[in-house]
Amino acid sequence: MAIVKNKLRRLRFYPFRAITGRAAELMQAAVDRLGDVGGDYPATALSLFECFCDLAGIQVTEKVLTSPSVQNLYDRFCGAMASEKFCMLRLKRRHSLCVLLAKVFQELKTDLPRIPIITWNPKNFDRYVDWWDVQDSLIPIDKRLYWTGWPVENRAGSTKDMHLADLWNSHGQEFVEEIHREVRIHMEGRAGFVHENFKKMFKFLHSNQSSWPTEIFKDPIKIYDFFAAFMQHIFTNRKPTDPTLPNLMIKWDKHINQIYSMFIHSRVWATPFRELPIIGAERPSGNSTHVVVTPDGKEVRNKLLTPIPLHITQTEAIKLLILQIKEDLRIVREWATAQSLKTIKAFNRRKELASSATSAHRHTYAFWENNTLSNLAAHFEKVTYDIDWSAAVKDYKKYCDKNIGSADLGEKLGIPTTHDLYPFQCLLIIEHPCITNSFLTRFELFDKNGKQTGFFDEGGKSYLAVHDDAKFISGIKGRKGERLGRQKFEISSTAAAVISDVITITNQARHHLKSRNDENWRKLFIASPTGATLPRGATIPRWNKPTFERPGRKRLVTRTIGQFSPFTAKRENELKQLIWRVCPDAIRASKGVEVYIDTGSTNTMRESLGHHIEDSKLLTSYLPEAFVRFIEGRGVKIVQKALICHSLRNSPFLVQGANFESMELLDQFLKNYVLKDIPAFLTDPEGLNETRLSSEINELLVLIGEGSLSALLSLKVAVDLEKDQRLVSEAALEWAMLTRLIEKEIENSIDPLLKKHLATARKNVNPARMVNLIYGKPK
Repeated sequence: MAIVKNKLRRLRFYPFRAITGRAAELMQAAVDRLGDVGGDYPATALSLFECFCDLAGIQVTEKVLTSPSVQNLYDRFCGAMASEKFCMLRLKRRHSLCVLLAKVFQELKTDLPRIPIITWNPKNFDRYVDWWDVQDSLIPIDKRLYWTGWPVENRAGSTKDMHLADLWNSHGQEFVEEIHREVRIHMEGRAGFVHENFKKMFKFLHSNQSSWPTEIFKDPIKIYDFFAAFMQHIFTNRKPTDPTLPNLMIKWDKHINQIYSMFIHSRVWATPFRELPIIGAERPSGNSTHVVVTPDGKEVRNKLLTPIPLHITQTEAIKLLILQIKEDLRIVREWATAQSLKTIKAFNRRKELASSATSAHRHTYAFWENNTLSNLAAHFEKVTYDIDWSAAVKDYKKYCDKNIGSADLGEKLGIPTTHDLYPFQCLLIIEHPCITNSFLTRFELFDKNGKQTGFFDEGGKSYLAVHDDAKFISGIKGRKGERLGRQKFEISSTAAAVISDVITITNQARHHLKSRNDENWRKLFIASPTGATLPRGATIPRWNKPTFERPGRKRLVTRTIGQFSPFTAKRENELKQLIWRVCPDAIRASKGVEVYIDTGSTNTMRESLGHHIEDSKLLTSYLPEAFVRFIEGRGVKIVQKALICHSLRNSPFLVQGANFESMELLDQFLKNYVLKDIPAFLTDPEGLNETRLSSEINELLVLIGEGSLSALLSLKVAVDLEKDQRLVSEAALEWAMLTRLIEKEIENSIDPLLKKHLATARKNVNPARMVNLIYGKPK
């Protein structure tokens, strides 16, 4: 069994102990200078080299690096990489890491001119594969355990690595194995993982080895002293005004509770004479969470797609509520819609290409000479993921396109990747913000008997069903138990269409995984990481500054920016800042706030987010206090009325919209009649006269007349009748939402003339007039 498996990142947390002293400093400096070289990380190659040397019992000093034998050492490392007993990775990636290590050695010449030139020659490595296989049998068990790592798995089957290498070296194997064993047992019955303070505790122990040896955990007096000292370490230099302090206090209490559960109640560690220090902190208000400081020194809440300043005037609050929050969500919705439809189109195009294939034999010249892409599409349709993908890419480069890579060829063939599934996931959250990350990554479409039970129709409605209480959906978490963890959940027609599309494009991957007895076949979201490589369960991509600036991410950055650019005027850093905020949690939060803005109901917002317990402080979890104070007064009424004024002021001829040929023309006409700036009464909301505002809205509603209301209502009904809202233009969706507000405003008014207008307009509703208009272009 291989010692090093796929998760190589964990190796970065291992200290150097085979590469010693000055040699370690020089090699690390070389890695730092290399920086972004594309593909994998030089640091990963260096970590693997340290692992190899330690397992083989080889000490690497500065003298070794400058000796002629360093080439032989490099060849032995590459021979070990060629052996599947050392590292379990794709062969191409193992080769890539060996090449990277050669670059590290080359970079070393900057500081060590005497180092020999290291050459990459695979022919030299084969003779060392057998050598490593023999070496593998001689590895001491403690070293094997050390480099295998300390994974823990929760009840849902998710695995994380504990970083205990430093603690192993300072406090010994027995102590580390004791910790790992208890944490692993504890996590097997939990939905989450150990608290993050464990990492800090291990680092504190390692850094203070002489003060806190392993014996103190068996001493009922000293164990208290340790946690008191650790607590002081955590909270030293924290000011009472620190906005992160309430969360730190909550985290501390959770950490101590886990210490009791894992180590003290199980009598692995001594029971302290005094209770370990607990703060007894109450849950912090929402206003103290997700607070960051911008480069210009402003404190903002970063929970939504839109960063919201903590200190803001009501004027700015109205502008943000009316425009920016909804605008940022619109951008994400349009991006996700465009990308999901593009993926479906590419999938269907492959089917069309395959139908026009002229050769089915990939190893013949005729296959590559003419109609190549169609032939390759047909070949994939026949063998799917059993295709020799690396060979296919190599041959395509040779005969058709010298510069194409795996990802580009996969895109040409419409083979969905895990990255392609992300827009579908985002759309599901926009439709149902109660859907959580764990649902997206672990939801099972089929049960263990092969029956599709996760998504089904019943009584003309579509449902999702959660069969494993460890899955999260609708705000229900597995740790809440069987009764609340298992449920069926009605979804919208658009969400049903999205899921049906996902099932369609993942069916080939599903059948392939099932044939290999890979349980991932039962999941909803499965695809290849790139091209037609082995499919796996999709994860949630992390779009943030560190991710975009990692080596080898230039393609990701360029592609993502290009996808978002058509839907926003934001450019350069402003666009990147928005993309970095795009994640399921931010989309969910923004959608919840949008629901509140549209309805004015915290109860409706709570239900949309899937919270089963009414929370009087729900808004404070999403918006700063200045917004909440404004909203809890008459804010939402003002915002909703302002939306009507902002959109309909000077638009008395809306009825003509029924005669336009496209939604673009209608939308442009409407925009020519809306105010170019925020209405004057919104620039001074603190002195706003709501009676005057109501009067102005009534005047506007009278101006648009029965015919205009009829056109708006027809547009709204036409939009509502479309089951897949992705097909409806964003402009039509916005005007339909506005119409709902107008209806609500009229229904709540006491003006008989307005009510008469609405009643007459409803009688004249004719969605057929708008059916070809709402798609923005012919459907």
